[in-house]
Amino acid sequence: MITTINGSRFRSLIDYGIRNLTLYRDKVNDLNVFPVPDGDTGTNMVKTLQNGFAAIAQEGDRLSELSKKFSKAVVFGARGNSGVIVSQFFKGFSECFYDTEEADSSHFVSALERGVQCAYRAVSNPVEGTILTVLRESSEAMREHLQRDPSVSITEAVSLLLERAKLSLDNTPNLLPILRSAGVVDSGGAGIVYVFEGMEKLLTNRPVEPPVTEEAPEKQVDYTAFSRSSDFRYGYCTELLLQQTDGAKELEPSAFRRELEGLGDSVAVVFEEDKVKVHVHTRSPEQVLAFAHAYGEFLSLKIENMSVQHTNAVGVEAVGGATDGPFGVVAVSHDGVMKERFLAMGADVVLAGNGELQPSAEDFIRAYRMTGASEILVFPNSKNSNLTALQAGGLCHGVNVTVFDTKTVAECYAALSMMDFEAADLAALKEEIDAVIGNVYPVAILRAGKDSVFDGTSIRKGDPVALSGNALLGTGADPVTLALQVAETVLTQREPDTLTVFAGRSVSAQELEALTERVASLSPYTDLDLIQTESTAFELLLSFE
Repeated sequence: MITTINGSRFRSLIDYGIRNLTLYRDKVNDLNVFPVPDGDTGTNMVKTLQNGFAAIAQEGDRLSELSKKFSKAVVFGARGNSGVIVSQFFKGFSECFYDTEEADSSHFVSALERGVQCAYRAVSNPVEGTILTVLRESSEAMREHLQRDPSVSITEAVSLLLERAKLSLDNTPNLLPILRSAGVVDSGGAGIVYVFEGMEKLLTNRPVEPPVTEEAPEKQVDYTAFSRSSDFRYGYCTELLLQQTDGAKELEPSAFRRELEGLGDSVAVVFEEDKVKVHVHTRSPEQVLAFAHAYGEFLSLKIENMSVQHTNAVGVEAVGGATDGPFGVVAVSHDGVMKERFLAMGADVVLAGNGELQPSAEDFIRAYRMTGASEILVFPNSKNSNLTALQAGGLCHGVNVTVFDTKTVAECYAALSMMDFEAADLAALKEEIDAVIGNVYPVAILRAGKDSVFDGTSIRKGDPVALSGNALLGTGADPVTLALQVAETVLTQREPDTLTVFAGRSVSAQELEALTERVASLSPYTDLDLIQTESTAFELLLSFE
């Protein structure tokens, strides 16, 4: 029986938790309430925890130091709502070990309770029947058991924690009707159960495959695609961590930033005591290095050819630069067309992804810094990025961040269309933006990613489904026919002034023509706007205003 947690054991518990979750990541992803291929809870949780573990994987064995490093890194690496919640849980959990090198079961239970408190605080309106409930009920059960048996070992405590977490998870459909309708348990709750299960496997000497924590595979670059005549227009993404040193040139932050802005664009500089983190896009990285080197020594360096990145795009990239207005605007897009649209409409920085990975808190922080503004308006454009954007705002000191509740690109498009980018009364502008967003009724037409039954409706994999928020509006034989059915109903019931149709990559020009002609005949007084995107996230997105 293991009776205490030291630094080495703390690291191993986290590692085995990630290993086990990684094994079941796809299963967690498939627990999505709706049968559409956007379930990424497992992926976001794995990526979040991996970012925290990477900070302690090669460190020493002092529990106080490991817990501090893990706590900070897991918060900065949070992706998606589930990632933010799990990062806050482990932040609070780790904080209880800051001042000790060996913890017993009493300490462990206090850490669980602290983690639950942080997780609940991360959500403005906590909903029971989610990962929050699983964390809270299993931790409460641990406290009750400890009061009855103060001598419980760490091994026994984790086994009991897992047992009670499983019971709580099984009960989530009874607390959330939407889970019951879909016939699934909460995906975030399932994810944390797999983490606890991995910890128990470590303590009970059961192996977990794979033998090492999985790292995200890097996409291989086809360097044969480049030649003497290739267009290398994009320059170099240059990042460095500078340690200021005695005897080097004294650094004045504003002058340092101005000099960098003269050497490139998309400049982001973060000052952390005597360390400086720099990000800049430049045609001449050697000039950036020579300039920065005068102030100290490099702790890390990364220079990547953005022309190569452009042909091999993975992950999330921040595109844009500093604002010339009274506030900065940051938007998220997983589609190249909408990225360019948002920039043209006035967004200062767009976090551009490949549709498979949500931006992390660190991605948002980089975007906020790039605007150079102290007031920033943020459009996350996904129900899974709202909490991450908020968490990043709390980590970005000296900046006031307002995150708008945009769940699709439709709300962002409508908001940017009406924004006064020179507005002096920011409070009034925010109210106007909220009103515009609230006036948008978006309906997404997607293809089901799995066979399922939702709210009594049988859905087969590949079937087109129409969704608006948590409401299933219907299914159909093909996306355009279903979109027409939805449009006819909404146009009759709501009588909107405007309908904007965002078409995904798979919808043909002929299908779009048929759709627009029919909509025009249904409601000749409704302004119709059509935007052809490169999105693979939806077949069609109808935005009624």
